[in-house]
Amino acid sequence: MKAVGLLVTGVAALALAACGGQDEASPADTQPAGAGTETAGEAESPTQALVGNAELDHAAEDACRGEDDAAVLAALPDGAAFSSRGPDGMVVVACKLDGDGSVYRVDSTALEGDMRSTFDLAAAEHMRFGLRPNDDRSGTGVYRMRDGRFCAIQTEREISERVCEAAAQAAAGEPTANN
Repeated sequence: MKAVGLLVTGVAALALAACGGQDEASPADTQPAGAGTETAGEAESPTQALVGNAELDHAAEDACRGEDDAAVLAALPDGAAFSSRGPDGMVVVACKLDGDGSVYRVDSTALEGDMRSTFDLAAAEHMRFGLRPNDDRSGTGVYRMRDGRFCAIQTEREISERVCEAAAQAAAGEPTANN
């Protein structure tokens, strides 16, 4: 009986300790400022922003949500390229280099052989550039839709030219430089 009394006393002590006093921090006090708070628009948004340059992140979101080629191109700053890939294998590449604008929609799962490898590598490099640890993120904007679509904008010229060339070749069904 004495053991039961000690057990009840121990449980009561734990319960009192868990309740704590007013001077102890609550979970809300230990969260970073703004954690758990969302504006009404964010709570209803089907998307989630990732880390990157805020202005380019916003442009990536606008391009990602663009319902047609004109809207995608309008979201891009001059000298930038955009790419997005969804779980369906569709890749959208938009290029706004030297004042020219082009949008390519490529079903990467339908490409074959070296063309598929070259295109997939160029698109992956475009999306990944600036997002690895210790990368300079100033020329990168990213956005991820809740449906799994990932969108990226790059202002790095060499990376942008590479993905634009690969997309043009894939869309036209032309052999790549690796063939």
